[in-house]
Order: sequence, then structure tokens, then C-alpha cells
Amino acid sequence: MDRLIVLDRGRVVEEGDHRSLLAHDGLYARLWAHQSGGFLGDDAVEAAADAEEAIAQARAQENEGEIAADEVPARKRSRR
Repeated sequence: MDRLIVLDRGRVVEEGDHRSLLAHDGLYARLWAHQSGGFLGDDAVEAAADAEEAIAQARAQENEGEIAADEVPARKRSRR
């Protein structure tokens, strides 16, 4: 797993993998949306929409992972 560390003015403000950092919607997500969103005209609007969609998908996947992780202990307990 890749681990990204986000610094702001020399201080660690976020850390995690790309998907979880997007889902967190913090500094990393804003910078990523800006970088992947382009800078001019209609292309920027379309790219920003794509970035927002990617963030929403990352959040959904993270939530699915949390739900699945919550279900695992329940299954193990039911086998006993």
C-alpha cells in the first residue's frame, strides 16, 4: 500500500493512501482536484466535475470497505 504524507507549512496535516485522502476531502483532495482539473475555460469545469466524481467514488468505496470490515468480526463470531 502506498502511503502519502501531506505537509502544510512543514507540518504533517494528512496521511494515507490516495483513495482515503480523497474521501477525507481535505488539503490533498483540494490540491488533487486543482491539479487534475486544469486551469482554463470549459476544460477546467469538466475536469473539476470529473474530480468531484472521483472524490465521491473514493468516499463510496471507503464506506463500502468500512461496512465490509464491520461485517467480518460478526461472521467470525457466528462461526463459534
